[in-house]
Amino acid sequence: MRENQEKIKKIQADGVSGGDKVIIKINGDGEIINIFISPEIMSEPKELLEDLIIAAISTISIDIVILNWKSVLFLIFGGVLWNLFCVISVSYTHLTLPTK
Repeated sequence: MRENQEKIKKIQADGVSGGDKVIIKINGDGEIINIFISPEIMSEPKELLEDLIIAAISTISIDIVILNWKSVLFLIFGGVLWNLFCVISVSYTHLTLPTK
């Protein structure tokens, strides 16, 4: 069980907005592990930057739902369904899946 929890924690999801000008990265525990803000937008109004951060976080919300389903599948069924589900959905999300 602990091994599975560690694998899930290694999963990462990116929230992206402003054409990759703001990227927020979280891990499988939902912890923010990195925030990237492009120097190009630092001269923009504060309100625009706030909106881009909120938009990036909103895109993570979708990935978290998918991440939770993948975690449940992995814990219940193991690697076979996990791999199948990841192949089907990886092109629709910003998830970085752990390697073996």
